[in-house]
Amino acid sequence: MKLILLRTYIHLTSGGFLMHALFKQAFSDYIIQFHVHRDYFECHEIMEDAWKQKSHFTKQDPEVALIMLATAMYHLRRHNKRGATTLIKKTILLLEMNTHFLSEYLNISVLIEQLSAIQQNLTYQPITLPVVEAIDTNHYCEPTQAIIHKHKLRDRSEVIHARQLALNDKYPVQDTPNDTHQSDKTK
Repeated sequence: MKLILLRTYIHLTSGGFLMHALFKQAFSDYIIQFHVHRDYFECHEIMEDAWKQKSHFTKQDPEVALIMLATAMYHLRRHNKRGATTLIKKTILLLEMNTHFLSEYLNISVLIEQLSAIQQNLTYQPITLPVVEAIDTNHYCEPTQAIIHKHKLRDRSEVIHARQLALNDKYPVQDTPNDTHQSDKTK
């Protein structure tokens, strides 16, 4: 119910720069996960899906800045300061590269200030993204352990199976015991 109510408070305009509808929806979903649930893993997934659905995508795209931001917050909350530091630096660079695009949605200079402050003390504190349009920020909840450790708790059997199939295609087994067995050579 909170998601539906919160979604009604998000009013994003297309402004002078027409944004792709997919990005707008992904950004809206990202903000809800970032602010309401503090589910940074889900933020990453949402923005990565939008990024990969583009006909042409690079690692310098604005979506990647938001992916890295969510990942940095995820690492910081889990006390991975080294990973968080690396990602915050990269996030700031990508935010600066994509200021024109992202400024329709976020106050980039304020966000960079927030990230710089986080870099100084490297202690997890949830931040409120400086969204350009009004958003109701009174619907926060504390993240559960399932959200904090989401990547460790998910079922990865399909991913592992797909990787194994791809690896088998890349490096097929040539000489199996049946191919080199002595009894087969006598025939």
